[in-house]
Amino acid sequence: MNSLFDALESNNKMMGVVTITRDNKTVYSRALGYSRVSDAEKVKNNDATKFRIASLTKTFTAVMIFQLIDEKRLTLETKLSKFFPQLANADKITIEQMLLHRSGIHNFSLPSLPCIRDWCGLFDAALICRATLGII
Repeated sequence: MNSLFDALESNNKMMGVVTITRDNKTVYSRALGYSRVSDAEKVKNNDATKFRIASLTKTFTAVMIFQLIDEKRLTLETKLSKFFPQLANADKITIEQMLLHRSGIHNFSLPSLPCIRDWCGLFDAALICRATLGII
């Protein structure tokens, strides 16, 4: 695996961290690329690097929702208030609307995060917030 990752990293084709575990023990770990690059510094990834996974979670969420539907524990018509009654209009928002991103719940990221803060000088912060989906 090291030779594969060496080739990917030397050709700037991968940045990230790969960890393989067996029986709750790490059997392989490799960090590639950088977590931050600027004119002043390059900070290499390590096994504690935190990544913004954003939209990657959408597919996993949808699969888990449909597994719950298959198990008859949920329907597309289930109201959000069943799980989050404290949210405004939760009694009007369905799981289907959440999956289709049509719930009316505003989506935003924290502008205090360095990767967002650095972009704010280049782009409109509201555009960045709308484009950044998922859990931080």
